[in-house]
Amino acid sequence: MADRAGERRPGVQLPALDQPYLDAVARGAGDALAALVLAEESWVHRRVETLDVLSEEIARRQVSVDFALPDALRPALRVGEGQAVVPVALLRKQILRNFDLRNEAEEAVSVLARDHTALLTGAALLAQASDAVRDLGPGLAGRLLAVVRSPDATSGRERLAALEAAAEHDVAVAALFAHEPTARLLGDLAENYPLLAVLDDTARRRIVKYRYDSFLAARPGWRVALGLDPLVIRLSVPAAARGARYHAEVALPEELRSVGAALLDDETGEVHDEDPDADRVALYAADVPLGARPEVVVAIRPQRRGLPSAALGVAVVVCLVLASGAFGGRLSAAVAGPPIAVLLAASAVFAGAVVRAGEHRMVQELFAGPRRALVAAGMAAVIAATALAFQFGVVTWIWRAAFAVALAAAAVLALFVWRCRPNLRIQEYPWRQS
Repeated sequence: MADRAGERRPGVQLPALDQPYLDAVARGAGDALAALVLAEESWVHRRVETLDVLSEEIARRQVSVDFALPDALRPALRVGEGQAVVPVALLRKQILRNFDLRNEAEEAVSVLARDHTALLTGAALLAQASDAVRDLGPGLAGRLLAVVRSPDATSGRERLAALEAAAEHDVAVAALFAHEPTARLLGDLAENYPLLAVLDDTARRRIVKYRYDSFLAARPGWRVALGLDPLVIRLSVPAAARGARYHAEVALPEELRSVGAALLDDETGEVHDEDPDADRVALYAADVPLGARPEVVVAIRPQRRGLPSAALGVAVVVCLVLASGAFGGRLSAAVAGPPIAVLLAASAVFAGAVVRAGEHRMVQELFAGPRRALVAAGMAAVIAATALAFQFGVVTWIWRAAFAVALAAAAVLALFVWRCRPNLRIQEYPWRQS
Protein backbone atom coordinates (compact mmCIF):
# COMPACT_ATOMS: atom_id res chain seq x y z
CA MET A 1 0.00 0.00 0.00
CA ALA A 2 1.65 3.14 -1.17
CA ASP A 3 1.97 6.11 1.17
CA ARG A 4 -0.19 8.94 -0.12
CA ALA A 5 0.65 11.63 2.40
CA GLY A 6 -1.13 14.84 1.55
CA GLU A 7 -3.09 13.37 -1.36
CA ARG A 8 -6.86 14.03 -1.64
CA ARG A 9 -9.06 11.27 -3.00
CA PRO A 10 -10.81 12.09 -6.30
CA GLY A 11 -14.33 13.33 -5.71
CA VAL A 12 -14.05 13.27 -1.89
CA GLN A 13 -14.87 16.59 -0.27
CA LEU A 14 -12.94 17.07 2.96
CA PRO A 15 -13.32 20.10 5.22
CA ALA A 16 -10.42 22.39 5.93
CA LEU A 17 -7.64 20.59 7.78
CA ASP A 18 -8.23 22.32 11.10
CA GLN A 19 -8.52 19.18 13.25
CA PRO A 20 -5.87 16.59 14.07
CA TYR A 21 -8.08 13.81 12.64
CA LEU A 22 -8.40 15.58 9.29
CA ASP A 23 -4.68 16.25 9.36
CA ALA A 24 -4.15 12.54 9.91
CA VAL A 25 -6.20 11.80 6.80
CA ALA A 26 -3.96 14.14 4.81
CA ARG A 27 -0.88 12.34 6.13
CA GLY A 28 -2.11 8.96 4.84
CA ALA A 29 -4.05 7.69 7.85
CA GLY A 30 -6.43 5.87 5.50
CA ASP A 31 -3.66 3.71 4.07
CA ALA A 32 -2.22 3.07 7.53
CA LEU A 33 -5.57 2.16 9.05
CA ALA A 34 -6.41 -0.18 6.16
CA ALA A 35 -3.01 -1.86 6.52
CA LEU A 36 -3.61 -2.51 10.23
CA VAL A 37 -7.13 -3.87 9.73
CA LEU A 38 -6.21 -6.10 6.79
CA ALA A 39 -2.95 -7.47 8.21
CA GLU A 40 -3.70 -7.74 11.90
CA GLU A 41 -1.55 -10.85 12.31
CA SER A 42 1.53 -8.73 11.61
CA TRP A 43 1.13 -6.44 14.64
CA VAL A 44 -1.36 -8.06 17.09
CA HIS A 45 0.40 -10.78 19.04
CA ARG A 46 -2.66 -12.32 20.66
CA ARG A 47 -6.17 -11.76 21.93
CA VAL A 48 -7.51 -13.23 25.16
CA GLU A 49 -11.28 -13.14 25.62
CA THR A 50 -13.02 -13.92 28.91
CA LEU A 51 -16.73 -14.67 28.71
CA ASP A 52 -18.54 -14.40 32.03
CA VAL A 53 -22.04 -15.87 31.74
CA LEU A 54 -24.27 -13.64 33.88
CA SER A 55 -27.64 -15.17 32.95
CA GLU A 56 -29.39 -17.09 30.20
CA GLU A 57 -29.58 -13.78 28.29
CA ILE A 58 -26.39 -11.83 29.04
CA ALA A 59 -22.67 -12.56 28.97
CA ARG A 60 -19.99 -10.07 29.95
CA ARG A 61 -17.02 -10.03 27.59
CA GLN A 62 -13.53 -8.81 28.33
CA VAL A 63 -10.97 -8.89 25.54
CA SER A 64 -7.27 -8.26 26.12
CA VAL A 65 -5.29 -7.18 23.03
CA ASP A 66 -1.49 -7.53 23.06
CA PHE A 67 0.05 -5.56 20.18
CA ALA A 68 2.96 -3.51 18.90
CA LEU A 69 2.15 -0.70 16.44
CA PRO A 70 4.52 -0.78 13.43
CA ASP A 71 7.04 2.08 13.46
CA ALA A 72 6.38 3.01 9.84
CA LEU A 73 2.66 3.62 10.45
CA ARG A 74 2.82 5.68 13.64
CA PRO A 75 3.42 9.08 11.95
CA ALA A 76 0.34 8.70 9.74
CA LEU A 77 -1.85 7.74 12.71
CA ARG A 78 -0.67 10.56 14.97
CA VAL A 79 -3.57 12.75 16.13
CA GLY A 80 -2.02 14.79 18.88
CA GLU A 81 1.13 15.42 20.86
CA GLY A 82 2.57 11.93 21.30
CA GLN A 83 -0.79 10.23 20.65
CA ALA A 84 -1.91 7.88 17.89
CA VAL A 85 -5.13 6.08 17.00
CA VAL A 86 -5.00 2.28 17.04
CA PRO A 87 -7.77 -0.04 15.71
CA VAL A 88 -7.74 -2.45 18.64
CA ALA A 89 -10.90 -4.29 17.49
CA LEU A 90 -13.65 -4.53 14.93
CA LEU A 91 -17.00 -4.40 16.72
CA ARG A 92 -20.49 -5.13 15.49
CA LYS A 93 -22.56 -2.07 14.62
CA GLN A 94 -24.82 -2.14 17.64
CA ILE A 95 -25.23 -0.39 20.96
CA LEU A 96 -22.56 -1.47 23.45
CA ARG A 97 -23.77 -1.77 27.02
CA ASN A 98 -21.44 -1.32 30.00
CA PHE A 99 -18.54 -0.62 27.65
CA ASP A 100 -15.13 0.13 29.14
CA LEU A 101 -11.62 0.43 27.69
CA ARG A 102 -8.46 0.40 29.81
CA ASN A 103 -4.71 0.02 29.44
CA GLU A 104 -2.18 -2.18 31.27
CA ALA A 105 -2.35 0.02 34.36
CA GLU A 106 -6.17 -0.17 34.44
CA GLU A 107 -6.37 3.48 33.41
CA ALA A 108 -9.29 4.57 31.24
CA VAL A 109 -8.43 4.99 27.54
CA SER A 110 -10.22 7.42 25.24
CA VAL A 111 -11.84 6.29 22.00
CA LEU A 112 -12.61 8.33 18.91
CA ALA A 113 -16.09 9.77 18.57
CA ARG A 114 -18.42 8.33 15.95
CA ASP A 115 -17.95 11.13 13.41
CA HIS A 116 -14.16 10.97 13.60
CA THR A 117 -14.27 7.16 13.37
CA ALA A 118 -16.46 7.42 10.28
CA LEU A 119 -14.03 9.92 8.75
CA LEU A 120 -10.94 7.74 9.24
CA THR A 121 -12.77 4.54 8.30
CA GLY A 122 -14.02 6.12 5.09
CA ALA A 123 -10.49 7.27 4.31
CA ALA A 124 -9.23 3.70 4.82
CA LEU A 125 -11.78 2.27 2.38
CA LEU A 126 -11.19 4.98 -0.23
CA ALA A 127 -7.44 4.39 0.05
CA GLN A 128 -7.97 0.77 -1.00
CA ALA A 129 -10.65 1.57 -3.56
CA SER A 130 -8.39 4.04 -5.37
CA ASP A 131 -5.89 1.19 -5.86
CA ALA A 132 -8.58 -0.80 -7.65
CA VAL A 133 -10.13 2.11 -9.59
CA ARG A 134 -7.76 4.96 -10.36
CA ASP A 135 -10.49 7.42 -11.36
CA LEU A 136 -12.82 7.02 -8.38
CA GLY A 137 -15.61 9.47 -9.09
CA PRO A 138 -17.69 11.23 -6.44
CA GLY A 139 -20.74 9.05 -7.14
CA LEU A 140 -18.98 5.75 -6.52
CA ALA A 141 -17.05 7.19 -3.58
CA GLY A 142 -20.33 8.28 -2.02
CA ARG A 143 -21.81 4.79 -2.42
CA LEU A 144 -18.78 3.24 -0.75
CA LEU A 145 -18.97 5.69 2.14
CA ALA A 146 -22.70 4.96 2.50
CA VAL A 147 -21.86 1.30 3.17
CA VAL A 148 -19.24 2.20 5.75
CA ARG A 149 -21.46 4.77 7.47
CA SER A 150 -24.53 2.54 7.71
CA PRO A 151 -25.98 2.88 11.23
CA ASP A 152 -26.27 -0.86 11.92
CA ALA A 153 -25.18 -4.23 10.61
CA THR A 154 -28.48 -4.97 8.86
CA SER A 155 -28.50 -1.80 6.77
CA GLY A 156 -24.79 -2.30 6.09
CA ARG A 157 -25.46 -5.75 4.62
CA GLU A 158 -28.31 -4.38 2.54
CA ARG A 159 -26.20 -1.56 1.09
CA LEU A 160 -23.35 -3.96 0.40
CA ALA A 161 -25.71 -6.37 -1.36
CA ALA A 162 -27.04 -3.51 -3.52
CA LEU A 163 -23.48 -2.55 -4.45
CA GLU A 164 -22.63 -6.17 -5.31
CA ALA A 165 -25.69 -6.36 -7.55
CA ALA A 166 -24.51 -3.25 -9.41
CA ALA A 167 -21.21 -5.01 -10.23
CA GLU A 168 -22.96 -6.98 -12.99
CA HIS A 169 -23.37 -3.90 -15.16
CA ASP A 170 -20.85 -1.43 -13.71
CA VAL A 171 -17.20 -2.05 -14.62
CA ALA A 172 -15.84 0.18 -11.85
CA VAL A 173 -17.87 -1.57 -9.14
CA ALA A 174 -16.82 -4.95 -10.53
CA ALA A 175 -13.19 -3.85 -10.31
CA LEU A 176 -13.66 -2.98 -6.64
CA PHE A 177 -14.93 -6.46 -5.78
CA ALA A 178 -12.22 -8.06 -7.88
CA HIS A 179 -9.61 -6.24 -5.77
CA GLU A 180 -9.21 -8.57 -2.78
CA PRO A 181 -8.11 -5.99 -0.15
CA THR A 182 -10.96 -3.63 -1.09
CA ALA A 183 -13.54 -6.42 -1.09
CA ARG A 184 -12.35 -7.68 2.28
CA LEU A 185 -12.31 -4.26 3.88
CA LEU A 186 -15.71 -3.39 2.44
CA GLY A 187 -17.19 -6.63 3.80
CA ASP A 188 -15.72 -6.01 7.24
CA LEU A 189 -16.84 -2.39 7.46
CA ALA A 190 -20.37 -3.04 6.22
CA GLU A 191 -21.31 -4.83 9.47
CA ASN A 192 -18.57 -3.63 11.82
CA TYR A 193 -16.67 -0.54 12.82
CA PRO A 194 -13.12 -0.20 14.15
CA LEU A 195 -12.70 0.59 17.83
CA LEU A 196 -10.12 3.37 17.54
CA ALA A 197 -8.28 3.85 20.82
CA VAL A 198 -6.30 7.05 21.39
CA LEU A 199 -3.03 5.91 22.97
CA ASP A 200 0.23 7.52 23.90
CA ASP A 201 3.63 5.82 23.99
CA THR A 202 2.87 3.58 21.01
CA ALA A 203 6.59 3.04 20.37
CA ARG A 204 6.52 0.07 22.78
CA ARG A 205 4.47 -3.08 23.06
CA ARG A 206 1.08 -2.32 24.61
CA ILE A 207 -1.90 -4.16 26.08
CA VAL A 208 -5.42 -2.76 26.13
CA LYS A 209 -8.55 -4.38 27.52
CA TYR A 210 -12.10 -3.62 26.54
CA ARG A 211 -15.28 -5.07 28.03
CA TYR A 212 -18.99 -4.92 27.31
CA ASP A 213 -22.19 -6.93 27.80
CA SER A 214 -23.41 -9.18 25.00
CA PHE A 215 -26.82 -10.78 24.55
CA LEU A 216 -27.28 -14.50 24.04
CA ALA A 217 -30.28 -16.80 23.72
CA ALA A 218 -30.12 -19.83 26.02
CA ARG A 219 -33.68 -20.53 27.13
CA PRO A 220 -33.75 -23.93 28.90
CA GLY A 221 -36.44 -26.30 27.62
CA TRP A 222 -38.18 -29.09 29.51
CA ARG A 223 -35.43 -31.59 28.67
CA VAL A 224 -32.86 -29.30 30.28
CA ALA A 225 -35.15 -28.80 33.30
CA LEU A 226 -35.33 -32.57 33.79
CA GLY A 227 -31.60 -32.97 33.33
CA LEU A 228 -31.93 -34.97 30.11
CA ASP A 229 -29.89 -32.45 28.09
CA PRO A 230 -27.23 -29.91 29.05
CA LEU A 231 -27.91 -26.24 28.57
CA VAL A 232 -26.05 -25.18 25.42
CA ILE A 233 -24.97 -21.57 25.01
CA ARG A 234 -23.49 -20.13 21.83
CA LEU A 235 -21.44 -16.95 21.79
CA SER A 236 -20.20 -15.35 18.59
CA VAL A 237 -16.48 -14.50 18.88
CA PRO A 238 -15.53 -12.59 15.70
CA ALA A 239 -12.18 -11.63 17.27
CA ALA A 240 -11.03 -15.24 16.73
CA ALA A 241 -11.00 -14.68 12.96
CA ARG A 242 -8.88 -11.54 13.03
CA GLY A 243 -5.61 -13.37 12.31
CA ALA A 244 -3.92 -13.20 15.72
CA ARG A 245 -3.57 -15.99 18.26
CA TYR A 246 -6.84 -16.23 20.11
CA HIS A 247 -7.56 -17.53 23.61
CA ALA A 248 -11.05 -17.82 25.08
CA GLU A 249 -12.10 -18.56 28.63
CA VAL A 250 -15.67 -19.05 29.85
CA ALA A 251 -16.34 -18.40 33.55
CA LEU A 252 -19.31 -20.20 35.11
CA PRO A 253 -20.90 -19.97 38.57
CA GLU A 254 -19.45 -22.44 41.06
CA GLU A 255 -22.69 -24.47 41.14
CA LEU A 256 -22.36 -25.18 37.39
CA ARG A 257 -19.70 -26.79 35.21
CA SER A 258 -18.95 -27.32 31.56
CA VAL A 259 -19.33 -30.85 30.19
CA GLY A 260 -17.85 -29.89 26.84
CA ALA A 261 -16.89 -26.77 24.91
CA ALA A 262 -15.65 -26.00 21.44
CA LEU A 263 -14.47 -23.14 19.26
CA LEU A 264 -16.02 -23.76 15.87
CA ASP A 265 -17.18 -22.13 12.65
CA ASP A 266 -20.91 -21.42 12.71
CA GLU A 267 -21.24 -21.85 8.93
CA THR A 268 -18.98 -24.82 8.12
CA GLY A 269 -19.08 -26.60 11.49
CA GLU A 270 -15.28 -26.93 11.52
CA VAL A 271 -14.02 -27.40 15.09
CA HIS A 272 -10.85 -25.42 15.83
CA ASP A 273 -10.43 -26.46 19.47
CA GLU A 274 -12.24 -28.43 22.18
CA ASP A 275 -12.22 -28.52 25.95
CA PRO A 276 -13.97 -31.74 26.97
CA ASP A 277 -14.69 -31.16 30.66
CA ALA A 278 -13.74 -28.24 32.89
CA ASP A 279 -15.20 -25.89 35.46
CA ARG A 280 -13.55 -23.03 33.58
CA VAL A 281 -13.44 -23.46 29.81
CA ALA A 282 -10.17 -22.66 28.01
CA LEU A 283 -9.96 -22.69 24.20
CA TYR A 284 -7.17 -21.69 21.81
CA ALA A 285 -6.86 -21.18 18.07
CA ALA A 286 -4.28 -19.62 15.78
CA ASP A 287 -5.57 -20.65 12.36
CA VAL A 288 -9.18 -19.47 12.15
CA PRO A 289 -9.55 -18.36 8.51
CA LEU A 290 -10.45 -14.80 7.63
CA GLY A 291 -14.11 -14.44 6.82
CA ALA A 292 -15.12 -17.27 9.15
CA ARG A 293 -17.92 -16.88 11.69
CA PRO A 294 -16.37 -18.42 14.79
CA GLU A 295 -18.35 -19.03 17.96
CA VAL A 296 -17.78 -20.60 21.34
CA VAL A 297 -20.25 -23.38 22.19
CA VAL A 298 -20.49 -24.55 25.80
CA ALA A 299 -22.63 -27.35 27.24
CA ILE A 300 -23.46 -26.66 30.90
CA ARG A 301 -24.76 -28.92 33.65
CA PRO A 302 -25.26 -28.38 37.38
CA GLN A 303 -22.85 -29.80 39.92
CA ARG A 304 -24.17 -32.79 41.84
CA ARG A 305 -23.35 -31.32 45.19
CA GLY A 306 -25.65 -28.73 46.69
CA LEU A 307 -29.33 -28.42 45.84
CA PRO A 308 -29.74 -31.50 43.53
CA SER A 309 -28.39 -33.97 46.08
CA ALA A 310 -30.07 -32.28 49.04
CA ALA A 311 -33.41 -32.10 47.21
CA LEU A 312 -33.21 -35.80 46.34
CA GLY A 313 -32.52 -36.66 49.96
CA VAL A 314 -35.51 -34.62 51.18
CA ALA A 315 -37.82 -36.14 48.55
CA VAL A 316 -36.76 -39.69 49.50
CA VAL A 317 -37.45 -38.99 53.19
CA VAL A 318 -40.87 -37.54 52.35
CA CYS A 319 -41.65 -40.63 50.26
CA LEU A 320 -40.69 -42.96 53.11
CA VAL A 321 -42.82 -41.04 55.64
CA LEU A 322 -45.84 -40.98 53.33
CA ALA A 323 -45.44 -44.63 52.38
CA SER A 324 -45.25 -45.65 56.03
CA GLY A 325 -48.47 -43.81 56.83
CA ALA A 326 -50.34 -44.76 53.65
CA PHE A 327 -49.56 -48.47 53.64
CA GLY A 328 -48.43 -49.47 57.11
CA GLY A 329 -49.40 -46.89 59.70
CA ARG A 330 -52.51 -46.05 61.68
CA LEU A 331 -53.62 -42.62 60.54
CA SER A 332 -55.23 -40.99 63.52
CA ALA A 333 -55.20 -37.45 64.82
CA ALA A 334 -55.52 -38.44 68.46
CA VAL A 335 -52.13 -36.91 68.95
CA ALA A 336 -51.80 -33.66 66.97
CA GLY A 337 -48.05 -33.31 67.38
CA PRO A 338 -46.85 -35.58 64.54
CA PRO A 339 -49.00 -34.11 61.77
CA ILE A 340 -48.22 -30.58 62.89
CA ALA A 341 -44.51 -31.41 62.96
CA VAL A 342 -44.72 -32.77 59.42
CA LEU A 343 -46.56 -29.63 58.36
CA LEU A 344 -43.90 -27.35 59.83
CA ALA A 345 -41.07 -29.45 58.37
CA ALA A 346 -42.62 -29.24 54.90
CA SER A 347 -42.96 -25.48 55.29
CA ALA A 348 -39.25 -25.29 56.11
CA VAL A 349 -38.52 -27.31 52.96
CA PHE A 350 -40.51 -24.78 50.91
CA ALA A 351 -38.55 -21.89 52.38
CA GLY A 352 -35.24 -23.55 51.55
CA ALA A 353 -36.34 -24.49 48.03
CA VAL A 354 -37.89 -21.23 46.93
CA VAL A 355 -36.03 -18.49 48.80
CA ARG A 356 -32.32 -18.40 47.85
CA ALA A 357 -31.01 -14.87 48.31
CA GLY A 358 -28.15 -13.87 46.03
CA GLU A 359 -28.31 -16.95 43.81
CA HIS A 360 -26.85 -16.60 40.33
CA ARG A 361 -29.52 -16.15 37.64
CA MET A 362 -28.11 -18.97 35.50
CA VAL A 363 -28.21 -21.27 38.53
CA GLN A 364 -31.84 -20.33 39.11
CA GLU A 365 -32.70 -21.35 35.56
CA LEU A 366 -30.91 -24.69 35.65
CA PHE A 367 -32.21 -25.55 39.11
CA ALA A 368 -35.82 -24.68 38.25
CA GLY A 369 -36.69 -28.30 37.43
CA PRO A 370 -35.44 -29.95 40.65
CA ARG A 371 -36.75 -27.02 42.66
CA ARG A 372 -40.25 -27.57 41.27
CA ALA A 373 -39.98 -31.28 41.99
CA LEU A 374 -38.95 -30.52 45.55
CA VAL A 375 -41.86 -28.12 45.94
CA ALA A 376 -44.23 -30.83 44.64
CA ALA A 377 -42.92 -33.30 47.24
CA GLY A 378 -43.27 -30.69 49.96
CA MET A 379 -46.80 -29.83 48.86
CA ALA A 380 -47.72 -33.50 49.01
CA ALA A 381 -46.41 -33.66 52.58
CA VAL A 382 -48.35 -30.53 53.56
CA ILE A 383 -51.60 -31.84 52.08
CA ALA A 384 -51.17 -35.22 53.77
CA ALA A 385 -50.40 -33.62 57.12
CA THR A 386 -53.38 -31.29 56.78
CA ALA A 387 -55.73 -34.16 55.94
CA LEU A 388 -54.52 -36.03 59.03
CA ALA A 389 -54.68 -33.03 61.32
CA PHE A 390 -58.26 -32.20 60.37
CA GLN A 391 -59.39 -35.83 59.93
CA PHE A 392 -60.70 -35.65 56.39
CA GLY A 393 -62.89 -38.62 55.54
CA VAL A 394 -60.47 -40.26 53.08
CA VAL A 395 -57.18 -39.71 54.88
CA THR A 396 -55.67 -42.97 53.71
CA TRP A 397 -56.32 -42.27 50.04
CA ILE A 398 -55.05 -38.73 50.38
CA TRP A 399 -51.82 -40.08 51.85
CA ARG A 400 -51.50 -42.61 49.05
CA ALA A 401 -52.03 -39.90 46.43
CA ALA A 402 -49.49 -37.69 48.20
CA PHE A 403 -47.05 -40.61 48.21
CA ALA A 404 -47.50 -41.04 44.43
CA VAL A 405 -46.74 -37.35 43.86
CA ALA A 406 -43.69 -37.46 46.14
CA LEU A 407 -42.47 -40.65 44.45
CA ALA A 408 -42.73 -38.99 41.02
CA ALA A 409 -40.85 -35.96 42.33
CA ALA A 410 -38.14 -38.21 43.77
CA ALA A 411 -37.84 -40.00 40.41
CA VAL A 412 -37.36 -36.69 38.61
CA LEU A 413 -34.71 -35.62 41.12
CA ALA A 414 -32.94 -38.98 40.86
CA LEU A 415 -32.81 -38.64 37.07
CA PHE A 416 -31.52 -35.09 37.39
CA VAL A 417 -28.77 -36.10 39.83
CA TRP A 418 -27.77 -39.10 37.70
CA ARG A 419 -27.44 -36.93 34.59
CA CYS A 420 -25.21 -34.55 36.55
CA ARG A 421 -22.50 -37.23 36.68
CA PRO A 422 -18.99 -35.86 36.15
CA ASN A 423 -18.27 -37.25 32.67
CA LEU A 424 -20.48 -37.44 29.61
CA ARG A 425 -19.78 -39.40 26.46
CA ILE A 426 -18.28 -37.34 23.67
CA GLN A 427 -21.23 -38.34 21.46
CA GLU A 428 -23.41 -36.18 23.71
CA TYR A 429 -21.61 -32.97 22.77
CA PRO A 430 -24.14 -30.88 20.82
CA TRP A 431 -21.69 -30.09 18.02
CA ARG A 432 -21.17 -33.81 17.45
CA GLN A 433 -24.86 -34.55 16.89
CA SER A 434 -25.21 -32.97 13.47
